[in-house]
Amino acid sequence: MKKQKKWLVITKKVVLWTLLFVAVLGAALSFLLWQASLISDLTRDFLNHQLRPHVTVRYQSLEGSLFNNIRIKGLQIITQDSLILKSNYVEVRYRLLPLLKNRVEISKIILEKLDIRLPSSGAEQVETSPANIDSLLASWQQYVSVKTLLGNLPDIHLNNLEILSGTLRLEGPSVILKNIKLNISRLKLKKDHIYLKLDNLSGDWPQRNLRLKSFSLSLKGDSTAITLNQGEIQTARSHLFFNALLSPEEGLNFNLTEFQIDFSEFESLLNQAIPAQAHLKGQLSFSGMPVHFGLQGYLKGQWLTQRVDSLAFHVTYNRGEIFLKRLLLNANFARLSAFAYWNQLKQISGEAAFKKVNLNLLSPALPPTRIN
Repeated sequence: MKKQKKWLVITKKVVLWTLLFVAVLGAALSFLLWQASLISDLTRDFLNHQLRPHVTVRYQSLEGSLFNNIRIKGLQIITQDSLILKSNYVEVRYRLLPLLKNRVEISKIILEKLDIRLPSSGAEQVETSPANIDSLLASWQQYVSVKTLLGNLPDIHLNNLEILSGTLRLEGPSVILKNIKLNISRLKLKKDHIYLKLDNLSGDWPQRNLRLKSFSLSLKGDSTAITLNQGEIQTARSHLFFNALLSPEEGLNFNLTEFQIDFSEFESLLNQAIPAQAHLKGQLSFSGMPVHFGLQGYLKGQWLTQRVDSLAFHVTYNRGEIFLKRLLLNANFARLSAFAYWNQLKQISGEAAFKKVNLNLLSPALPPTRIN
C-alpha cells in the first residue's frame, strides 16, 4: 500500500514536471515566434526609414538565425525611379564574428528566382546641336578618371561570397538568364581604394542559345592607379583574355592579349544567318586618353571564302587628327599596304599599294579579276 502511494506521488511529480516543461516550452516557442515576427517587422520598418524616399523594401517573412543566416520570402525592392526587384526566396549565409569587427563576410546568397523590372524610358527628346568627334570624346574624359571611379566608394568588405540564382528575369527588354553562379573570394571597397578578386561568373541565356562558361578577373586600385589582371571571358566556342591599367598620368592602357570569336555562336543574338566559316582571332591594344590615343592590332580570320591571313594596323587620334601609321593586309583576295592622315576639315593625304586583288572572292557576283 505504501509502495502504491509512493508510486502515485512519483507519477504525479513526473506528470506535473512534464506539463510544466511543455508549458514553458510552449511559452518559449510563442515568445520566439512573437520575437521573430517583431524583429521582422522592426527590420522592415528600419530599412524603409533609412532608405526612403529613394528605396522601399517589402517582404512577406524574415526567418533564420541571427548568428549565421537569414531567409526572406516574398522580397520586393522598389527604387524611386521605378526599378523593381522581386524574389520569391532569398537566403543569406554569413559569419557573425567578422560583424563584431565591423566587417561583412557573406559566404553564400541563394536566390530562388529574381525578377528585375527596369524603369521605362520616358525621357523627352531634347534637340541638341550636332557634336563633332573630338567634343564627344572630350565629354567621355571624366568617366575614365581614377578620382571619378574611386572617389565615392562605400565601405564594404566581403570574403568568400557565392551567389546562386536559378532564374534571373529582366523586364523591358525581356531577358531570361538561367543557372547564374557568382564566386567572389574577396571584395574590399572604401574611398579611393578597391580590391576585387572575381573567381568566376557563369550562366545561360536560353533565348539566344548562349552560355557564359566563365568570367574572371582581379582588380586593384587606389588614388594612384587602377590595375586589372587575369581578365578572362569564355563562352562555348569563343574566348577573350585581357588586362588593363588606368592612371592619371598615362590614361588607359587596355590589352586584349588574345581573343577568338566564332560568329556562328552569336547567330541568334545578331538575328541574322551566319556562315559556318566565320571567325576572327588576334590581339588588340588601346593606350591614351579619349581625346588622344593609339590603337594597334593584329588580326586574322575568315568569312565564307574570304580569308584574312594577317591584318596589322596602327592608328592614332589626337584632338581631331587621325593618323593611320601602318596598315598591312595579306588576304586571299588582296594584298594591301597603306598609311594616311585626315582631320575634321576633311583634308586627307596618304599612300596605298595593292596587288593580287581578286574581285570575285570579294563578291561572287563580280567576274574573276586580278589587279596588280
